[in-house]
Amino acid sequence: MVVRILSSSLAWEGAVLDRETDVRGEVVIARLHALVRAGYRTDLGHERTKGAVTFKHPRKAAEVTLWADGRVVDGAPSFIANDSNQTIIAADDKAGFDKFIAESPSPVAVRKVGSSLLETVILAAAAWAILIGAVYSFWRLSQFVLGTIIQALTT
Repeated sequence: MVVRILSSSLAWEGAVLDRETDVRGEVVIARLHALVRAGYRTDLGHERTKGAVTFKHPRKAAEVTLWADGRVVDGAPSFIANDSNQTIIAADDKAGFDKFIAESPSPVAVRKVGSSLLETVILAAAAWAILIGAVYSFWRLSQFVLGTIIQALTT
């Protein structure tokens, strides 16, 4: 932010704006980290949410949007006593946000591992490798056992 100093009062207002912007940025970053730790994954690129980050949770249908001012909007019905069909948590409502995070469903371990496409592909390849290895081992073991039995019967 560039502030042109015309008088001492304007300089003070510019400093106050910078401090407010820094505090708001800290709230947004802290909430971003909390949402990711709770299992939410970013879903970027939506035209309707420019200026915000949209999140999806593997065990929840509704999207959650984190706005640049620190406000969190959950598409699910509100747990806060109001008539809204959304949960709207203001930037300064730390207790409401903490309650929202605490009540978020924890993702199952497999969904935590396979949260991105690359991780899902790697997990599927590893599962196929284990399955093929098990089948091959069983086939080789059965050949050995049958060979031993046939050899014992012929001698």
